[in-house]
Amino acid sequence: MHSFSALFIIPLLVGCLLGGCNRKEFSLFERTGKQDIAEDSISSPIGDGINTEVYSFIKDYLLQHQETRDVHKLVQSEIEILQSGDSLKPHLANVAETEMSHLLNDLCDARQWCYQITIYSRDGVSIASSDYKNSIQFSANNIYEKIGFLYPNPKHLVRTESLNRETRGHDKSEESAKYVKIVRPIYYDKNGDYAYFLSKKADGDQRIGYISYIIRK
Repeated sequence: MHSFSALFIIPLLVGCLLGGCNRKEFSLFERTGKQDIAEDSISSPIGDGINTEVYSFIKDYLLQHQETRDVHKLVQSEIEILQSGDSLKPHLANVAETEMSHLLNDLCDARQWCYQITIYSRDGVSIASSDYKNSIQFSANNIYEKIGFLYPNPKHLVRTESLNRETRGHDKSEESAKYVKIVRPIYYDKNGDYAYFLSKKADGDQRIGYISYIIRK
């Protein structure tokens, strides 16, 4: 059964959304420092090792979630739910209960270096998300991702970044570990019925979603 870290996320978000966080946390992600992580050295939990292939069942799932939505309205509704303290489930709690989220959990658990995976639709709304391995939580550079959105512009949030851990894990070797978060668009080659993730797409291919995943280096 998937667990949802509501006790951690909701107090953080409510405090931030009520004015307790630096406004910079709500701005678009800006690169700081050098990006010294080679792209070809980053392993992928949803394809063939370090290659950019996306498993076909994930590709099919993304193609089923191509509807156009008012993401701004969805985000504002989510904020209102968190601020009101209503018993309604947050968006990520519902997402975590899907079959695809359970499959992502299995994919991540099968790889010692994988700590979390989220799949987003092309408009930046999370549609599947695994648990955080060992219940580890990380500092957020973009608070909207804590509630399940690459917002306000998912294309501007594509990145590779180092993460700081907030909670201690069960494995002592994790104390000195370095963690990296990768956010990439997923593209679809219609002729080959093939999906892949890269910073750039081949001519004619369409963007069908995004992947975000956390690994231990």
